[in-house]
Amino acid sequence: MDDPNPDPNPNPNPNPNPTLAAATYAGISGAVVQVLRVIPYSAAQLYSYELFKRRFRDPETGGLSVRRRLAAGACAGMASTVVRFLTLNPYLTLTLILILTLALTLTLTVTLT
Repeated sequence: MDDPNPDPNPNPNPNPNPTLAAATYAGISGAVVQVLRVIPYSAAQLYSYELFKRRFRDPETGGLSVRRRLAAGACAGMASTVVRFLTLNPYLTLTLILILTLALTLTLTVTLT
């Protein structure tokens, strides 16, 4: 038996075209999440870059060569990536702490013997 009043629009949303306000809200909410994800990464990268620059300065001249700047930037990128992943997953945090502790212990053992 046929339905006497067939629904020409089977979409449950009465307005299939989102309004400008709804689209703007969706875009802003996605941007906020992205910014919150990037803040710890950028902060860690900027701070660690300054630390590594101080550490890699040439003791004689006090300057930084291109290689030393590149090494400082690479180390800062690695440090900030670790921080970003640590803020995303607590289990990964515990695993990385364990691995770094074992690596440090091994390094000290080899160095001291």
